[in-house]
Amino acid sequence: MSNGWTDAELAAAVDAYEDMLKRGAAGEKVNKAQVYRDLAAQFVGRTDKAFEYRMQNISALYAELGLPWLAGLKPAVNVGREMKPRLLKLIQRANAKSAGFKHGSKRTWELVLEALDACAGNATREQVKDWIVSHYPGYNEKNLVDLEMLAVNSTSRTSYNQNAKPRRTDTGSPYDRLYKMG
Repeated sequence: MSNGWTDAELAAAVDAYEDMLKRGAAGEKVNKAQVYRDLAAQFVGRTDKAFEYRMQNISALYAELGLPWLAGLKPAVNVGREMKPRLLKLIQRANAKSAGFKHGSKRTWELVLEALDACAGNATREQVKDWIVSHYPGYNEKNLVDLEMLAVNSTSRTSYNQNAKPRRTDTGSPYDRLYKMG
C-alpha cells in the first residue's frame, strides 16, 4: 500500500477513536489492540501499528483542541503538515455530530417539535412521549419526566415569578409551536 492515507482510512480511525472515547467514558473496558486489528483487517495493507500511531496523532490533535484524549494513546505530535488539516476536519465533524445536549443528541423541545410535526401539529403529552421513545430508542425516557413543563401553557411557566409579564407566543419563535396540554 502506498504511504498516503485515504479519506476512508482516516475517517475510520477518527470514528473508532470517538467510539473508544465514548465507551471509556461510559465505564466500558476498551480493547484498543483489537480496534487496531479490526481497522487493519478492514483496510488491507495498513497494519494495526499504523492505526495505533495514527490514533496517537489524533490524541495530539484532541489535546491541541483542548478536548479529552484517550488514556493509553499518548499524543504523537509529529502529525505532518498535510495530514493535520485532514484530521482536524474529520475530528471537528465527528465532534459536531456527537456534540450532545444534556439528555441526548437534540434538545428535548426539538424532539417535541419533531413529534408534533409527525402528529399533524397537535398531540397530548403522552402521544409526544410515545413518539419520541419509539423514534429515538436510545433516548432515556427518564429525561422526559418534565415534558409537561415545555408546554406553552404549563403552570410551571406561567406561574414562575420571573415570568410576571407573560411571554408572547406569536413571534415566530420555535417555542411557539409547542403542543397544547391535553
